Amino acid sequence: MATITQRKVKGHVYSYRVEGKRVDGKSRLVKQQYLGRAEQVVARWEGQPAEPTRVRVAAKPC
Repeated sequence: MATITQRKVKGHVYSYRVEGKRVDGKSRLVKQQYLGRAEQVVARWEGQPAEPTRVRVAAKPC
C-alpha cells in the first residue's frame, strides 16, 4: 500500500510517496518517491502536470 508522507526540513515541507511491506514480520519501506515541496504538489494537483523527479528503491540484500 502506498501513502503520502511529509517531512519538514529546515522550515520547508517536502512530500514523498512511500510504499511499505512486511519483511520478516516487520514493516519496511520498499519504495520512496520524491514528489517535491508541498506547494509544488498542490500546484500539480490543481492542474499543472509534472513528473516526479526521483525514485529510491530499497531492496533486501540476498
